[in-house]
Amino acid sequence: MSVCGSCARFGVEKAKVPEVTGRSRVVQPIQQRAARARSRDVFEEHPETLAPGFGRVVREARERAGLSLEELGLRLNERKTVLAKVEDESLVPSDELIRKLEKLFGISLLSKPEAASQPGAAAKASGPLTLGDLLADALKKKKQGG
Repeated sequence: MSVCGSCARFGVEKAKVPEVTGRSRVVQPIQQRAARARSRDVFEEHPETLAPGFGRVVREARERAGLSLEELGLRLNERKTVLAKVEDESLVPSDELIRKLEKLFGISLLSKPEAASQPGAAAKASGPLTLGDLLADALKKKKQGG
């Protein structure tokens, strides 16, 4: 900003800001987008998943403790309907509810996923499973079956 000599005494001179060119304005968002678009393995973020039959495990533990759904709900500060849905596996419990149930009953509801149990794991052991791997697996099974 240019001002006259008498007005300049009211302000403070600041260092000159480098001018931004069109190229530098474009490069930064591209680098940010590339960082966001990196593929990630979901199993690395959440190494444990709900064990198969978790609802049956919860029901058996509750029955061994001699608790009704209402009593369990009061102890865990959860609704009876939520607990009933967890037991029949129509609702996946939150991480907090899983911790509460495990602590109360001394059970384990989480298990580590096995690479061999994933479809296409043998074909692509070097990296994460992709939709292409699943499609190739399905086509191979179709050719073998008929």
